Amino acid sequence: MTRRTRTALIGGVVIAALLLMGAGFPSKQVAPKHWATGVCTTVNTWVETTKTGATRLEASLAGTSPNLRRVRSALAGYLGDTAHATTRAIDGLDKAGTPKTPKGKQAAEGLTNGFKKIRNGLRKLQNEAKGMSVKHKAKALQQITSLNREVNTEFASFSDAVGKLKKLDPNHQLRKAFQADQACQALSG
Repeated sequence: MTRRTRTALIGGVVIAALLLMGAGFPSKQVAPKHWATGVCTTVNTWVETTKTGATRLEASLAGTSPNLRRVRSALAGYLGDTAHATTRAIDGLDKAGTPKTPKGKQAAEGLTNGFKKIRNGLRKLQNEAKGMSVKHKAKALQQITSLNREVNTEFASFSDAVGKLKKLDPNHQLRKAFQADQACQALSG
């Protein structure tokens, strides 16, 4: 193989790879029950991770007079860790594929987009937490209260994404799959 041929071949492979990456890999279509299992397992892991992080954050803030630098660091750390857990959840949702239902593609995309919205919001809040006052307790308390409200709003967008699934399940295949799956039952319990 000549150098010119080898260069052309490598160039062709690189172009093909770039086209594939640009187009995105088509997600595999799976039975609704398999999709429900993948989604609920992913969401259960995400919920447990966020709860554990919140418990650790609360424990680190316990005390009569917490150090504001530690509070800021713990809060920013929690938000960053939760954003990272949300990225892992997005990856899990992508691996779950697309349910083979009339509106399966929209259902999978809607759920994934809901998690992307949460992640983006958490990253924004992490940056806000990093800017929290460490000199003025009253101002810091005000900032923490505001951040808490915003975090709750971000997590509410998860409920919105789940609620939209009902509209994207005209023949109730997804609802039946979620009701039958143990991981989903654990999530609702």
